[in-house]
Amino acid sequence: MIKKDLLIWIIPKNNSIKYISKIEEESAAKLNSKKRIEFLNSRSYLRQILSNLFNMSPLEVPLHGQYGIIPYLPNKFGYISLSHCENATLIGWSRNKLGVDIEKRERKFNAEKLMNRYYFPKEQKKILKNNEPIRVNVMKYWVLKEASIKLQHGKIAKDLLSWEIDINGNKAYNYKLKMHAHIKNIFHEEWIIGIASDLLMLKKMDTIICNMI
Repeated sequence: MIKKDLLIWIIPKNNSIKYISKIEEESAAKLNSKKRIEFLNSRSYLRQILSNLFNMSPLEVPLHGQYGIIPYLPNKFGYISLSHCENATLIGWSRNKLGVDIEKRERKFNAEKLMNRYYFPKEQKKILKNNEPIRVNVMKYWVLKEASIKLQHGKIAKDLLSWEIDINGNKAYNYKLKMHAHIKNIFHEEWIIGIASDLLMLKKMDTIICNMI
């Protein structure tokens, strides 16, 4: 029996592809080489992780993971969420709905331009008042916005401007959809992680970062 409510895995992108269903392989056949490898790696990671979690063989895991859909499990197996960055794949599993996102802490981008374009005035004010570098602060909000979008199974292009982050209150609000999410940042080694969930106790929960094997 699984005793934890929320588990995450950070997997470096150097593992071999081991466990892929026929449907997943067929759905990836038309992708270009880079997308195909990323897709098949993520599904292989998922199957390997979930097989250890549920004590079954990887190809018996009831994962719906073909290309073009958000991967999911039958309800009794819980909920999963995926994210990719330059050098790692992040996988989250929970008994409750969740969304996860990961970025390299040292990623280079124009933080001020991104903030001015996509962030609410309240968010910008808090970022500029914070003593941390603006790039780090902007990224903290970004991964929480993406995680919240994944929680609702939305899309970045459509929903990015709808989510406002209250980082001190550990909540994200979508006024258009009249919904909110509980959120949490984690700094782990070279990465910044965002988690969004409908779990009220998310802030107080210990987030377990697991080994893949």
